[in-house]
Amino acid sequence: MKLQPTTYNLQPQKGFTLIELIIATVIMAILSSVTVASFRESEKNKRLTAGQDIIVNAVRIAQNRALASEAIVSSTCTISSIPDRAPKSFVIFFNSTVSATLYGIDKCDSAIALETYLYPRDVLVQSGGLAINGSSVGSLQIKFTLPFAQSTASSNPSINQGSFDSFTTAAVTIGISNKTRTVTVDGVSGKVE
Repeated sequence: MKLQPTTYNLQPQKGFTLIELIIATVIMAILSSVTVASFRESEKNKRLTAGQDIIVNAVRIAQNRALASEAIVSSTCTISSIPDRAPKSFVIFFNSTVSATLYGIDKCDSAIALETYLYPRDVLVQSGGLAINGSSVGSLQIKFTLPFAQSTASSNPSINQGSFDSFTTAAVTIGISNKTRTVTVDGVSGKVE
C-alpha cells in the first residue's frame, strides 16, 4: 500500500459564516421593528385625521341642512291637521365618546335622529374634550336655527333640552393613544376647523 501525500485546497470557500448570518439577521430585525412602529404610528395618525374629518363634516352637514331648510322626511308633526315636515333647527349632539348624532328638530319640537357619525376604531372624545367658550362640559349640542343657520350651544345631556345660548367657540377634542386633535366651531362666523 502506497501512501498518498495529503494536499489541502487553500482556495477560499464560497458562502457566509455563521457570524455574518447572525449580524445580517439582527440588522433585518432592527429595520423591521422600526418599519412596523412607523406603520402603526402612521395608522394612528390616519384614524385621528379621519375622526377629525367626521366631526367637521357632521357640523357642516347640520349647517347646510339648516341653510337649505331641508325637510325632515321622518317627521310626524301635524299642525292644524296638516302634516308639517319643515324643520325648525338641526342639532349636532356630542354626548358619546365614540360618535356624534345629527338631529332634526321639527315644528312640534320633536327631535328626530337623522344620522349617527361613528369615529374610527380607537378614536375617542377625550375626557374633558367638550368645551363651550373654553369651559369643559359633559355633553355638547350645537344647534343651527333656520333660516340663516344661527348657531347656539347647550351642555344639557338631553337632546334639544336646556338653554341654548350664543357662543364664541365650541370645541371637540378627540384622541388616540397620546395624540389629540381639536375641532373648533366659531359661534360667530360659523367657521369649522
